[in-house]
Amino acid sequence: MRETADYQLFVGDYDSAAAHYKALASDLKSDKAYRHEAAAIEMKALCSIVLNSDLTTIKAAETSLEAAYNLYLKAGSDRLATRTCLYLHLLSVACSRMKECSDFLLKAVDS
Repeated sequence: MRETADYQLFVGDYDSAAAHYKALASDLKSDKAYRHEAAAIEMKALCSIVLNSDLTTIKAAETSLEAAYNLYLKAGSDRLATRTCLYLHLLSVACSRMKECSDFLLKAVDS
């Protein structure tokens, strides 16, 4: 299922890719595969940002990225957790929320 979602992302079908990543994340949650679940959640969030950049979508994507960050830490993948913090930082910069920008960078340093 991950390959299908990746191919859909590659060809620009972000809506279908996001749906596949969401289904994949729920499957992986029951398997307790935290690193893989976090990756699926992270990609779903990035697809939703590309699809729609309204405030509701950005808040939902931010929540998803924070969940992915916590799952990466739970899995012991500090490098991937740091990458997710950098995505959160870039999202905050794009939305001109400077307070959150510094918070995410400090969180990345702590990872």
